[in-house]
Amino acid sequence: GARRLLEVAEVMTGRKDDIDVHYLYRYRPRSDTYEQVYESVRVKEELNLHTGMSDSEIREDYNEKKAILKWLVENDVTDINQFGAVMHRYYTDKTVVLKAMKAKNIQAVLQ
Repeated sequence: GARRLLEVAEVMTGRKDDIDVHYLYRYRPRSDTYEQVYESVRVKEELNLHTGMSDSEIREDYNEKKAILKWLVENDVTDINQFGAVMHRYYTDKTVVLKAMKAKNIQAVLQ
């Protein structure tokens, strides 16, 4: 059988005894899908702090990476070495990966 995460959450701390749990995604077993239930605050704050990216730049970057992951799933890329090769190519020359994705040519980045 396949393993599934039930939920993804971020833990936010405030004062000494103040802890908030924000559930970001929940697994829906009937449809075998994940539903976003909350948008991460912490990730945006950290990305902005360390990269200087604006909210719109963070959203664009997120959507681009989400599309690449979806493309990999659609092309049945399950081998860790193939996945690593695509991500390495993305971080060294992302235009090659984006063009291959647009052309629906997974082999262009797996070679």
